[in-house]
Amino acid sequence: MRSAIAALLLALAVPAAAVPSFTQDSFVSLATATPLAFDSVQTYPMRLYFMRDSSSSTDILSAMSPEGQVWTVEAGARLSTRTIPSVSASSITGLGVLPLTGGGFRAAYSIISTTGSWRIHTATSTDGFSWANDTGTAFEYSGGADYVAAPALVKLDSGDWRIFFVRDNNGGNNPGDRFIYTALSTNQGRNWGAASVVVSTVAYQVGAGKRADGRVRLFYSQPSATNSSSTVIASSLSDDALATAFTAESGLR
Repeated sequence: MRSAIAALLLALAVPAAAVPSFTQDSFVSLATATPLAFDSVQTYPMRLYFMRDSSSSTDILSAMSPEGQVWTVEAGARLSTRTIPSVSASSITGLGVLPLTGGGFRAAYSIISTTGSWRIHTATSTDGFSWANDTGTAFEYSGGADYVAAPALVKLDSGDWRIFFVRDNNGGNNPGDRFIYTALSTNQGRNWGAASVVVSTVAYQVGAGKRADGRVRLFYSQPSATNSSSTVIASSLSDDALATAFTAESGLR
């Protein structure tokens, strides 16, 4: 389901007023891959960050494409549980990436620590290929006891960054209590303000992208009315370019 959300973000460059619809391509872009983020959603060549499908992942891999269809996997891992300075990660669960003003990139990525805590950390890269962790933790709740994962990053028209992520709204780790939260950064993701709920329906993964009119669309996986597992992708559109309030769009993407 993460792969479907990531693929949908490529369509966000046009300011269509109607609810978006999608047609699945017939070709396979990458086998056994879980796409997480792109280093761009509007220009090529493009780097895709992904994990190989498994119950847990210790590496974020990457692939390059000149046109978004044919992808060439790059050697080695971009981020891993071994990235320094150490954040004591035992597995990685999600990733968002944005370019920095003046060059380079910052990523926000979610982990399960070696002690079983859920956290979101940030890392920087000069070229999108080699990465180093920032010091400190971006988001952690109840000492890591509360579930937090699936970060997605958007640069607003104001130049500020906004992060969206999934968090257990009632504390702990109950899939039925996972809502979408957001927070704002005025220094390109190095520090973040307090987070608040923007989508108060169950969501397991979230992708975010800014339209040409400045409004932000969220794509998120969730269970259908008759299923407890993640089987559908829904979307919500921000009421304005501040992206602090969202309205659910009709139907399923």
